[in-house]
Amino acid sequence: LIRGDDIDAIDASVEAAREIVGRVRAQVETDTRTPRVPAGAPPRSAPDVSALSAEQKIRLGLSQRS
Repeated sequence: LIRGDDIDAIDASVEAAREIVGRVRAQVETDTRTPRVPAGAPPRSAPDVSALSAEQKIRLGLSQRS
């Protein structure tokens, strides 16, 4: 990123390089703030039986037993 044949050209390329580094740094910071999705399937949970009647809950329990 740094090049030039004289001091002014080198100073200009250093400034351009600093701008590039600043943009890359900002992008990396933005990427690290983005929430990540864990790999794999979510953990399994028990079925929600709150909407079932008492009879349906008993049937479900007995069917899982055998």
